[in-house]
Amino acid sequence: MAMQHRKQMCRTTLCTATRTTDAGRWEVLLGEKLSGRGTGRTVVIGGHLDPGENPEQAAVRELEEESGLRPAGRVLHVANLTFTFPGQRWDHSTPVFLAAEPEGRLRECAEIRPFWCPVEELPLDRMWADVAYWLPQVLHGIRVKATITYTSSDRLVVTGAHLAHLTDLDKPLSLGAPTAP
Repeated sequence: MAMQHRKQMCRTTLCTATRTTDAGRWEVLLGEKLSGRGTGRTVVIGGHLDPGENPEQAAVRELEEESGLRPAGRVLHVANLTFTFPGQRWDHSTPVFLAAEPEGRLRECAEIRPFWCPVEELPLDRMWADVAYWLPQVLHGIRVKATITYTSSDRLVVTGAHLAHLTDLDKPLSLGAPTAP
C-alpha cells in the first residue's frame, strides 16, 4: 500500500474591524495589498502566526501592524475558514476575528494601505473570490465555518465552497452595526 503524503496546513489568521461613522454609516476595514501575494487586490487584514502566538494574538498583532488600529476590547471569533489548493502547498487554516469600533489612526505599512469601506459597497470584484462566500455573512452577524477550494491555476477561481454555521461559539455577535430608528 502506497503511503499518501499529507499536505501541511499553513496557519494564518484574519482580523478586520467595523465602525459606525458620526453620520451613522456602517463601515468595514479593508486594505489594498501593496506587496506580496495578491498585490493590487483588496484584502481583509491578516497574516501568519508568529512562533508562540495563538490565532487571536496574531489577529490583534496583524491588525495593528497593517492598519495602526487596536481593538477597543476583545476581538470576536467570527469564522473558521479552510482554504484548499489542489496540487499546491498553499492550504490554510484561518480563524477570522473582528474588532468593533477599534482605536487609533489608520496608517499604511509596506504591505497594506488600509481604508474604511461602507459595508453595503464591498469591492468583491477586486477581492479574492472566497470573500463573497463568507464576509457578507460575518458582517451581518452570522458565524461561519467554511471550506473553500480554489483551482490550481494562476486564476485562483473558487471551484467549491461549503459553508455552515460555526456552532462552537454561543454568544450573539455585536459588530457595531447601526440600529434601526
